[in-house]
Parts: sequence; C-alpha cells; structure tokens
Amino acid sequence: MGQYFKACNIDKKESVLPHTMGNMAKVMEHSYIGNNFVELAMFQLANSWKGDRFAWAGDYADENEEDDGNYYNAPEISIDDLLVDKIKDNNQTALSLTGFLYNETTMEMVDLKKYNQIAPPTDEDFWLLHPLPLLTCTEQGLGGGDYHGDLDDPRVGAWMGHALSVEADVLRSGYKDITDTLRFTTLSADEIAELEDKRTPDV
Repeated sequence: MGQYFKACNIDKKESVLPHTMGNMAKVMEHSYIGNNFVELAMFQLANSWKGDRFAWAGDYADENEEDDGNYYNAPEISIDDLLVDKIKDNNQTALSLTGFLYNETTMEMVDLKKYNQIAPPTDEDFWLLHPLPLLTCTEQGLGGGDYHGDLDDPRVGAWMGHALSVEADVLRSGYKDITDTLRFTTLSADEIAELEDKRTPDV
C-alpha cells in the first residue's frame, strides 16, 4: 500500500490530513509547489502553529519515546471550511511562491521565491518538489509513494521535529539562508540537464 503522511504539530499534538484538501496521502502524491495541502501546512505555520515543532510524519516511522510514540498518531484537527475553500478555490499558494520558511531550532531559512527560481524540476513538466515536506519528513524509501531521489542527501528529513515558522513577506535577520543547497528531485543530473536545454531558448 505504501506509507501515508500528514502534517503534524508535535508540541500541540495536532495534525492535518491530506484528505482535508482532497489530496492523496503518499508523500510524492502531494509534495510539490502549488499543492493546496502543502499550502495549508504553510498557512498553519504562519499562524496557530508558528514556532512549534513540526514533522511531515509517515505511518511507517519508528516510535519516538520522547514524544509519546509515532508523530503520525497525533489527533487530526478540523480546519475551517472557509479557509479550505479559499485555498482550494482560489489556488492560494502565495506562501509557497514568495514566502519565507524559518527553522527556529537551527536558525536556518528558505527563501521560497528564490527556491522557485533555482530548484531542479522533478519531471518533464517542470514540477518542483516543495521543500517543507522533504525537509521535515520522517524516514523515506520505505514505500512505493515515498521520495526515491537522493536518500543520502543530508537535507532529507533534516528539519524533522524542529521548531518552524512561516512569514509571508518578512525577511528576518540572523538566519542562515540554505536555499541554494536544496536539490530535491527524482531525476538524474543528465535528465535535468536535458530538460534545462529544452527550456533554455537558443540565442
């Protein structure tokens, strides 16, 4: 069947299911720029979950004794229907296109506007993988719908369990920008180069 994921607030012991936004639950079924479930998680981190420890938790993950078991077991919360409709109907993805994702544990940040300009595509249609699920996910490579890119990439899951927050337009000082280090993709370097050649117009 594969591993199912949801967005989890570790401190508040709350979670949001992909089905809330009409999405499927395997990580590679929703973890891309423009996806409304990921945008909902970004919205939570900009509001009621701001500064809390966070994980993109899978149901195959090991038990975490420090936090009373698998993060995936955190109870699901209800999301206001008006917010769901606003994100779904209006395709509200501004936070994922131009916002800032902050790790308050490591004092690192991702500039989403820059990320969208430099991230490698993950398929021939130039879809980009979203950094939030990949940075905060529990173990990958355990199921057919998991991320099967470079699992040796130290950034995969590096922010899992850290305190995160999102700002729509506030560039904070004192954070290390790691945007240039993120190369999440399921394509090989040769495949990426071939696609980039097709996208780059001849001079």
